[in-house]
Amino acid sequence: MRVMIATKTCHKKLVEDESGGMTILGLFIFTWMLMLGGLALDFARGQNMVTLMQNTADSAAFAAMTTRYDNPEGVAKAEGVRIAALNMPSDRFGTVMTELDIEFGTWNEVSREFTPLAGSMDAVRVQVSRTDANRNALRTTLMRFVGINSFNLVQSATVASHNPACLREGFVADQIVDMQSGNTFTNGFCIHSNRDLKMSSGNTFEPGVGVSMPAPSNIQLPNSGFTSNPGLQDALAANRYNLKIADRLDAIITGLQTPGSRYIPAYITSDVVINLATKSISQDDLIPGRIHEVNCNGNQQLDIAKDAIITDVVIITNCRTSFSQGARLENAVFATTHAGARSINGPAGVQIGRDDNCGVGGGAQLITLGSMDFANGLKVFGGQLLARNNILFTADGGGVEGASFIAGGRIEGTSNMNMKGCRGQGMEDSFQEMYSRLVQ
Repeated sequence: MRVMIATKTCHKKLVEDESGGMTILGLFIFTWMLMLGGLALDFARGQNMVTLMQNTADSAAFAAMTTRYDNPEGVAKAEGVRIAALNMPSDRFGTVMTELDIEFGTWNEVSREFTPLAGSMDAVRVQVSRTDANRNALRTTLMRFVGINSFNLVQSATVASHNPACLREGFVADQIVDMQSGNTFTNGFCIHSNRDLKMSSGNTFEPGVGVSMPAPSNIQLPNSGFTSNPGLQDALAANRYNLKIADRLDAIITGLQTPGSRYIPAYITSDVVINLATKSISQDDLIPGRIHEVNCNGNQQLDIAKDAIITDVVIITNCRTSFSQGARLENAVFATTHAGARSINGPAGVQIGRDDNCGVGGGAQLITLGSMDFANGLKVFGGQLLARNNILFTADGGGVEGASFIAGGRIEGTSNMNMKGCRGQGMEDSFQEMYSRLVQ
């Protein structure tokens, strides 16, 4: 009886004992924690990979777009692939991008749509992939125990080219822009300095005019301040531009002499350069559709004859050049490598571009590695003046209508001018260094 009682008591204790139940529950909880931990771990790895792939796509798109400005499409695609491989080496990530993953095309800012178009320089779209089809999908660690063996990840980027409005039309200088009194600036015109702006009194800034500098509070004004410059305060904003084109004037001049270069205007029909021995050019010395070169020794000067109409030509020289009174350039490029303070100058009445009320075509471009100085009566209609150093000018009262002055130094203008913007009309042949921006 005592044994039976002891056995009965033992069975009762065994039934009532719950210590083993905790072991089973703990195993169940551990299994779920392992699955959740695996999910969190693999998800975090996936998010980190997505970030890396997006950065790679962005970098490759910018590289392809920037390279495209000066190179064929194939070269630009190769550069995009190279940059992608540097960010994500194939020995670690497989081949994340090939040239087939890069498309050039157009970008519609309104609809936010990219349209593939072979040969375009407007936009580029790239794709970076880690997928099963690409044989480089991201393998999971713990999630494979629940049947998820890999993640298929694809990231893309679209970069579009653009040229800021201020660099298309207006006065832009890396140093000071100094405007005298009595000027009127109309809708579409822009004034910018990467350093300081100085405005005398009596200038009028109509709605739609842009005025900018890095620190607007530092603008130099007369004692009357904004009161004597109506519209200026509303137009003034903070901005800074990388004046890439001022650093690329050598490349532009070289490109004008390089067959197939994008810098050669459409009205040039032959790449063969004509060498001129004369140091005084009239329109009779020039052949339309051709590139002409004039070389000077020492302090020799090249003179453009009085009332000469220079049209449908490119002239490249190393001479200091003086444009005589009444000289006009229409559908023409004049470039000099002379680096002096007055490497391009004109006493009076020089006209850059055709006076056609912002009509299509007829624009002209002046380029110098030095400075320009036009003493009186400069007229600019759809014209572009590019100087590595300074641009100093006195313009005709109504003679600035569609103009782009870009100086690596300073710009100094005169009084009583009417600066009218043309929204790029008539300036189709202006030289531009495009900027890239991520749009999608």
